[in-house]
Amino acid sequence: MNQNITCKTVQELEEFLREHYHAEQIEPVEYLLYNARQQVLNLFYPEQMQQISEQVGFSPEADEEISALFDCMTETFDRETAKSCYVQYRFEQTAPEGAQAVFYITVERNTGFVLPQFEWASDGQEQEFPNVSEEDYRYFNRIMREIVLYQGVSEQDIRENSSKYERYQIAKEFWDSVC
Repeated sequence: MNQNITCKTVQELEEFLREHYHAEQIEPVEYLLYNARQQVLNLFYPEQMQQISEQVGFSPEADEEISALFDCMTETFDRETAKSCYVQYRFEQTAPEGAQAVFYITVERNTGFVLPQFEWASDGQEQEFPNVSEEDYRYFNRIMREIVLYQGVSEQDIRENSSKYERYQIAKEFWDSVC
């Protein structure tokens, strides 16, 4: 068991993003917010999401009308019951071999959930997937790893093997494997 894990607040994470990456807080990009919202709700409110799914008859094969109703109900639950507070940050990075990416970091302040995502920076040419070296992919993955694991967990979480500590261990194992 690694006892050298730090425990930092959401505010410290946001300060880290601003200072270390010169990230700027932006109005949330809707499709990125949607992705983060779904992950937050499924992670922290799985029973309630199951109830909403059953209530509206939602499934991956559901038609557009059912899917829209499900989205509306989950957004309402998120806003009125979960009272989620999302903020989003944006910054650009250039990897050692020249690949450029734009990072979007969505943070839910009440749960501490953080979802870093990046898109390839556009140079004006329509190239959806640029030719990126393995070194540059690793560089971007290390940034994602640093952000995801930045908050760490408390000594109490470690002692109690809490769900937060379990999520941390899973995330660390994954990010270690791709960095």
